[in-house]
Amino acid sequence: MLRRAGRCQSGFTIVELMFSVALLGVLIAIAVPMYGGYRERVRLNQAARDIAVLSASVQRYSWTTAASPRRSTRSAPARSSIPGAGPTCITTSRPTAAAEPARTSV
Repeated sequence: MLRRAGRCQSGFTIVELMFSVALLGVLIAIAVPMYGGYRERVRLNQAARDIAVLSASVQRYSWTTAASPRRSTRSAPARSSIPGAGPTCITTSRPTAAAEPARTSV
């Protein structure tokens, strides 16, 4: 506090305010790149977990059916809005015209 002519003035000087703003700028300049790196590591870890889950699922399917999964001829489905539900590859056998029973008219 400064005292001038018997008056008590309170507040911060311009130098103190400039120092505070500069210090905040330095802290933000350090924190922003670190946060970006953190987000990238989280994304890579999630991808690695997804690959491990998919690999375990394919292996479990192979063990239970004694065959490996067939490749789907359909295009990949759109992303699901359900959290934790990733894209799935479901193959179905479609009956052909030769496999359908012949219809007789009576």
